[in-house]
Amino acid sequence: MQRPSLLDLSVAMGPAATMGIHVSARRLLERVSTSHRVVTKAPTEPVFAGRTLRGMERTIDATTTVHAAPGRTRDVLIEDPGTVLTDSHTTEQRRSGRFQSVLTVDIGAGASLQQEVQIEVDSGHTDDDTSGFVLPVRWQATGHERLFPTFAGQLEASPDREGTRLELRGIYTVPLGMAGRFGDGVAGQRLARKSLADFLAHVAKRLDTEVVRRINAPAYHAVNYPVSLSEDGSSPENYVG
Repeated sequence: MQRPSLLDLSVAMGPAATMGIHVSARRLLERVSTSHRVVTKAPTEPVFAGRTLRGMERTIDATTTVHAAPGRTRDVLIEDPGTVLTDSHTTEQRRSGRFQSVLTVDIGAGASLQQEVQIEVDSGHTDDDTSGFVLPVRWQATGHERLFPTFAGQLEASPDREGTRLELRGIYTVPLGMAGRFGDGVAGQRLARKSLADFLAHVAKRLDTEVVRRINAPAYHAVNYPVSLSEDGSSPENYVG
C-alpha cells in the first residue's frame, strides 16, 4: 500500500491541521539543515594554538632578518618594545604596554592607506626550543573605518647567521570596513597580508636603528627588509619592506 503524501494529508485534514503539518515539517528541515552544516563544515575549519578559527580569521607567519645581534635585540624588546613597535610613544604608554600608532601600507602608484591602531604587548619569555625571545603582541583599529586587519599573536627574535631572525606569527582577521567589502576576495586578503608584511619590515628597521643608537656605532643602512609571509600554511610570498 502506498504511503499518503503531505499533500494528501493536507486535503484530508483541513486548513488548520495543514498549517501545523507545514510548520512541523519546516522545523524538521531546519534542524536537519543545521545538523548537516555542523557535520560537514567542522572538519574543514583551520585550527591554531588549540582553537578553531572562524569566519574571516587567518593564520599568518611572516619572517625577516635584522643586522642586530640576538642579545641586543632581546634587550630592546624587554626594556622598551614601544621603540620598535611605534615611531614615538610616551612614558605612560611604555609603562602600560599599550601604544598608539599609525600603520601605513603602500598600495602602489604613489598611493598608500593609513590606519590608527592600538598595539598591546605582554611580558615576553624565552622559547626553550628556539632559544629565541617571544613577545606577545596584538593590535586593533581605533579609527571609525577599519581598513587593516586586527591581529593577535607573537613577535619572536631568534639567532640567525646574519644577525637576528624576526618572526611575526598569529591570527589576523580581515576587517569589516571598506576593505571588508572585498575581504572575502583576493584583493582584501592581499591588502591584509601586505599590511602585516609592512608592519614587520618597519619593526625590523626601527630595531636596527635603536640598537645602533644604543651602542653608538656607525649607522647600518639596510636598503630594505625582505619579508617572507605564509598564510594558513600555504607557500610563502615575498615582500620587499
